[in-house]
Amino acid sequence: MYCRKCGKYIDGDTVLCPECAAEEAAKQAYVETFRNSTNPQPSVKSSGSDKMFGFGKALTAVILAYFAMILLEVAYGVCAGMFMSSTDEAMVLSGRITLGLFTLIGVGLTIPSLVMGIKSIKISKARQEAGYAKPIVTFILGIVGTVLSAIDCLLVFINFIAIVAL
Repeated sequence: MYCRKCGKYIDGDTVLCPECAAEEAAKQAYVETFRNSTNPQPSVKSSGSDKMFGFGKALTAVILAYFAMILLEVAYGVCAGMFMSSTDEAMVLSGRITLGLFTLIGVGLTIPSLVMGIKSIKISKARQEAGYAKPIVTFILGIVGTVLSAIDCLLVFINFIAIVAL
């Protein structure tokens, strides 16, 4: 421990500081050292950053799902119109292939979005059960990302039906 008056090192058994002879400083330093070693302060589990834990993953889920939704809707609108209105076999085949490629890209965006959305929900629930502050923004964005991904899955299904049936 250290003397509170002069800052010099004091042995744990010493009552007087050998440098400045401050008895009270030595006693106070000894009491503080004893108190800190026998009664450690409990760690606080709630801070401002805990409320945003997992936010990046949840936001990424929403952004990926949104871009997949736009891609799938545009692909269906453009490509399905391309081969629905044409009588040329080459144009129909080109439209189906293009729609299939865009749909596969949409699946490539939807699957990670769905996984990240579900993980974000699980993270927020696990943090709350562990006694931390519940990251509400992460929870809400996780739900939004998961719902958007589910809608994307429906759009993928519609696109595949359009490829096969038309």
